[in-house]
Amino acid sequence: MDKIKVGFVGGGFIARVHMEILSNREDVEIAGIIEPDESRAKSISEKYGARIFERLKDMKDAGIDAVYITSPNFTHFLYASEAVELGFSVFCEKPMTINYEEAKTLEKLVEEKGVIF
Repeated sequence: MDKIKVGFVGGGFIARVHMEILSNREDVEIAGIIEPDESRAKSISEKYGARIFERLKDMKDAGIDAVYITSPNFTHFLYASEAVELGFSVFCEKPMTINYEEAKTLEKLVEEKGVIF
């Protein structure tokens, strides 16, 4: 069975909750992490075998299928829109954006790209 390769943008508390849940699934591999706190990124990398990345494009180039956006709320639109542009399936923690205009822009982008969000 092919595993779905998942990357995370953000490695804080809620990311770790999702990682624990996903780590119990045989069809999912936690394959990557983007996290500015080096010690946190290293800890996640060691626990789950995830590669540490600096950019979403590098995750895409490495064959990651989907990303979880679990970074601070004010960064959700930035990361989610970039992930959608790159063709990722996206799970974005709430709120998906911090204002209505960004939400409408993101909704339109998801529709145009035809990705799962």
